[in-house]
Amino acid sequence: MEGRPGAFEPSGRGHPDQPREGDPKPARGGCLTALLIAMLVANAATAIAYFADPVAVTQSAPNFSEEIGLLLGVCAVLNALFAVLVFQWRRIGLYGIAVTASVAFAVNLHLGLPIEVSLIGLAGPVMLGALVLPHWAQFR
Repeated sequence: MEGRPGAFEPSGRGHPDQPREGDPKPARGGCLTALLIAMLVANAATAIAYFADPVAVTQSAPNFSEEIGLLLGVCAVLNALFAVLVFQWRRIGLYGIAVTASVAFAVNLHLGLPIEVSLIGLAGPVMLGALVLPHWAQFR
């Protein structure tokens, strides 16, 4: 097995999915980088808004409770962390963003928002999926 690229090396030199020292860093691309930075900033700002003044946020919709605000705040914090993981080429970040986007979508429908408005919240994860698809092999 020695000498074949990508072959597992039981000599303790690392897991085959882990980058090795000296391996070139994969190119991320400007659009993917910009989207990840925007997701990080937007989710951090959203989390701050939900946690800084939950009462003001709860007044934005009749069904909006403080618990829902806290849930969405936690989703925003997790989304920011997941964006960092995607930046580090970790698949768990993509899966996490998909889960939190699904939770936010369900909460928006529960709050009585129109389906068209609720679907807008899925635009970021869909764009992210389209941008990472060509790089899927680089994720671990």
